Amino acid sequence: MTDVNQEPRFAFSVNAESFVPKEDETQIVATACFKNKCLLSTALILVKDKYSEWQTFRALLDSGSETCLISNECANKLRLKTERINTLISCLNDASMVVNGCVKVAISNQNKSFERELDMLVVKKITDFIPQKALEINSDFYNFVELADSKFNVPGKIDLLLGANIFYELLKPERIKIKDSQLLLVNSVFGYIVTGNLDSINETKVHCGLIRDEDLNKNLEKFWKLEEIEEPIVKNKERLICEEHYANTHFRTKEGKYVVSMPLKRNPRVWVIRKT
Repeated sequence: MTDVNQEPRFAFSVNAESFVPKEDETQIVATACFKNKCLLSTALILVKDKYSEWQTFRALLDSGSETCLISNECANKLRLKTERINTLISCLNDASMVVNGCVKVAISNQNKSFERELDMLVVKKITDFIPQKALEINSDFYNFVELADSKFNVPGKIDLLLGANIFYELLKPERIKIKDSQLLLVNSVFGYIVTGNLDSINETKVHCGLIRDEDLNKNLEKFWKLEEIEEPIVKNKERLICEEHYANTHFRTKEGKYVVSMPLKRNPRVWVIRKT
């Protein structure tokens, strides 16, 4: 048993304030740092494939995203059934992309004490390698806590993104402030997440986590409403005849196609071509 009056032999302090999530009405959460390197939250999680077998993938925990994402490569490895959708993802600077696939994904931590099924949008690529380069961490906390991602400081691809709809459910109240540094360990269902800033690292490229998904049809509807020009409709005799003809002759097939008979003027002339 360790004497409480003695200094701990490992370099972190457990006397950190309790974690209280804050709500932000702006819905904008950006992770960006120029003078220091900000560590993003990553975790190794279990994902169930088509045959109900669990496979390990690397996930980014991002409270700045309204939706969960999965890379096309990861979905193919899991052989998950993709549902066809039409959704627009909007990001910063009015940048947007259309997503045509959605899958149901079952995730779990290593001991299966936490399991959830999530709807995820299928995208070609979620982000670049995180981190961008190997980071040297001068601390020995590896030996005393179970990390969510033991290779958090080694560049690696991101297979899934867990957004705000699940983010805060993943967190636990325990926090550990690393002594003589800006690093913070936050406990989660997957283990401790390493976050915070690393000093003396200048980055020319930063990550910003703001993703919103919007229904493409609604956006197109807004577009047409803005671009619509009202023109007076002149209903002459021929137009009224066409409308009446459509109303009396059209029908819909089982395949959903509309069929209408060929409109002809009354008493059409018949031309007969005779062979000479």
